[in-house]
Amino acid sequence: MEVTNLKKLHLLERALLFSNSTIDTKSSSGQQIFVTFDKFVEDVRNLASRLSKAGISKGHFIGLQSPNCYEALVWDLATIELGSIIHFFPEESQLDNIKKFERENQIALWVTNNKNVIEQVQHVCLLDVALSGEPIVVNSNAVRSNQSDLLTRVYSSGTSGYLKGLEISSQGTERLVLDFVNAFSLNNEDKHLIFLPLSNYQQRLSVYGCLYSGASIALCHFSVVFNELRRVSPTFIIAPPAIYENIYHLYLQDENAKESVSNFLGNNVRFMITGMAPIRTNILQAFSKWELPLFEAYGVTETGMIAWNTFSENCIGSVGKPINRDHVLLTDDKEILIDRPFPLSRGYFECSDQDNKNTYLGSGLIATGDIGEFNESGFLFLIGRKKEIIVTSGGIKFHPEQIEKRLNLIVDVLQSVVVISKETKKVHAVIVVPNTDKEFCSNILEQAQAINYSLESYQQIQNFVFTDTIFTIENEMLTRNLKLNRKAIYTNFENRIESSK
Repeated sequence: MEVTNLKKLHLLERALLFSNSTIDTKSSSGQQIFVTFDKFVEDVRNLASRLSKAGISKGHFIGLQSPNCYEALVWDLATIELGSIIHFFPEESQLDNIKKFERENQIALWVTNNKNVIEQVQHVCLLDVALSGEPIVVNSNAVRSNQSDLLTRVYSSGTSGYLKGLEISSQGTERLVLDFVNAFSLNNEDKHLIFLPLSNYQQRLSVYGCLYSGASIALCHFSVVFNELRRVSPTFIIAPPAIYENIYHLYLQDENAKESVSNFLGNNVRFMITGMAPIRTNILQAFSKWELPLFEAYGVTETGMIAWNTFSENCIGSVGKPINRDHVLLTDDKEILIDRPFPLSRGYFECSDQDNKNTYLGSGLIATGDIGEFNESGFLFLIGRKKEIIVTSGGIKFHPEQIEKRLNLIVDVLQSVVVISKETKKVHAVIVVPNTDKEFCSNILEQAQAINYSLESYQQIQNFVFTDTIFTIENEMLTRNLKLNRKAIYTNFENRIESSK
């Protein structure tokens, strides 16, 4: 099927083909909602009609800040139907950032339940206006974008410490949706549990894939995911490694782990996908042993999914084979570049020209910043991040991720990070454990030292710092996309790192 924009995937028309498919979630007020795709399409078209009558048309920007809820889905699909552009702000966005965006852009309408935002911006309505029928008043002076392939605007964060705005392509989106549906044979007997924020664009891609294929949707907040697994019995989930690692540790000593884990997941799982951060190979091996297919995949928001393991081609330890091998290039230093006719994103906004130039290299070429290599069978293996390479005092470079993978295989090591001292330029490791008792840590230290002695001399770790403080998004030692924030971790443990000389 040749399509030129997401609307021409005919998502709403496709959804109407699956009368038994459902959406199971909550409203913005917390009320449980269970509707068929038919009812969802009706709600979307009603809102689109009201927006059109209020003056919203193709190219208008709508600001949206929302938790995972039914109304967020309705607003999103209604704007796609009209050709207007949702600018999706993360829930935790600072008010100053939102006010700055309003000053610099012509927003036709703001949609949020955030009281602070409501008090500070104009032309605003609550999320539930999508369903209530209340009048919608828009900014009649708002300008319209003339970029024909601009679908939405989202944010991506890395270890830079600030959000980067991304302009998402309609053509790039529809191609990824079709690739995903085909690769995993999604159909109307599937049910997908989504629990990461919809402001993370991967989750909206999943919604579009479900609407296109007829797979039912269950949408919840991250904090209740384990309860929802049992309640909704999904056939597939997409989750960061931390979810699977928690499940693994829960049932590691269980003699009936296969049955227990299957029950924990709702006794209906057909497959699971992980990505966003490295996962330990022993976790993948355990799920394989339990006959619960867990596939590692690889993508970045700038390009969308790049590679994935599937039922037919799976190599544990790799991130799979590229969706299209011709679109993945390696530089001389093994940086992964993507050269697609229709990349997912068109470029950054609210970002420096240098950031744009570093990532968007021209002629459709996008630099991922990741270092990788292929094996003889064509599977892609990630080595590390280009900007996280450690340079020793002798000028030798190495990737800390390779050492961290080995440390993370030690039983009772929850997380680890390898850093270099600013003062001495010696290598140190911060290891997260459940218990910092000296006797408890001595066994872990013994195993860590065994790994250490097997490393090249320039990689060897001078000092191991043990902590029971888990790296999280809340303490800013993980980024929003659950990657290690190495700068923040170093700052938190700087005194202990630098005191060991």
